[in-house]
Amino acid sequence: MSITPLWALERSTADRGKPSADFEKLIFRIHELIEQKGSVVTWNDRISDPDNESQERQVDVSIRCDGKLTLVECRLRKQPQDVKWIEELIGRCLSLRANAVIAVSSSGFTSGAIKKAHQFGVILRDIQTLSEEEVRQWGRSTKVCLAYLQFRRVLLDFIFLSDGVMAPPTVEQVIKHLENSRTLDDLFQHAAAVFERENPRAAPTRMRMKFHANDLMIGNQAVHEMALDTAVKQTIQDLRIPSVVAFGAPNTETSQRAAMVEKVDFGQFEIAQAADRVHTIVDLGLVRCSPNSIFRSVMFDFGRPVRMEKLQLLRAPPSLLRLKDILVRVVVQPL
Repeated sequence: MSITPLWALERSTADRGKPSADFEKLIFRIHELIEQKGSVVTWNDRISDPDNESQERQVDVSIRCDGKLTLVECRLRKQPQDVKWIEELIGRCLSLRANAVIAVSSSGFTSGAIKKAHQFGVILRDIQTLSEEEVRQWGRSTKVCLAYLQFRRVLLDFIFLSDGVMAPPTVEQVIKHLENSRTLDDLFQHAAAVFERENPRAAPTRMRMKFHANDLMIGNQAVHEMALDTAVKQTIQDLRIPSVVAFGAPNTETSQRAAMVEKVDFGQFEIAQAADRVHTIVDLGLVRCSPNSIFRSVMFDFGRPVRMEKLQLLRAPPSLLRLKDILVRVVVQPL
């Protein structure tokens, strides 16, 4: 079981774009996995026209390796792509002085397109959706789940030191501070980290801990300490993988295809695999955990050793900590 905590995820700056752009990005991620070491794979590349260097030509995906350039052009269509597109790609390859061109179609190719591509060296790739039987034969379905921590019966004390002259802040002032700051989220994230460190089996438990205030001021008075008393338990949400697609040459069997992509039933969440290399993209903005729970990790079970080449986070999960379920107290201690 591979466990990936939230803070280990890489935040992606790429926009989500149109379906055609998402398809290009998928093909880009697949080529990052399958190309040989040292290759530079670029999505939405701009290449100067050799016959007119002031003009740039857009390429869906480019691959550079050992001084050679390969163009990858993608088509997201309902119908198989025909000879006309292949002829356009032959011309583009010659025009940009590329060493090779790969045509990727989401819907396959006509027989005429396949013959023309074979004659002129255009490499064809398509996306094939696997049946349930083919998925079973593949035998590498990934088990995916999300882990949360839920906090119940929460008591949160704000401790102030008093000289007996200045009145301490009220509970209302403390709550207002919590509503307008990250203090509450930071406290529970720290408590979650302590729970995971001291309780590796994640058994339900009652936690009591104190926190240094780090110069926190409320109502012009410094908070001396904060104390948290809460019950904690871990919950696991299993995710379903409703479809698997295979990337490779047309009319090839599943076992001979270069890469597989599992579509997880959780927004934009997909797992691309090629041999023992894995690239995953996940949008956690859709996380909807129960009240007073925080998301902690994504867990993958690949059933075999793999190398997680990249794990991209599109959006972080929202927080669901509710002040109305937390008993907040002000505690005053003499200097």
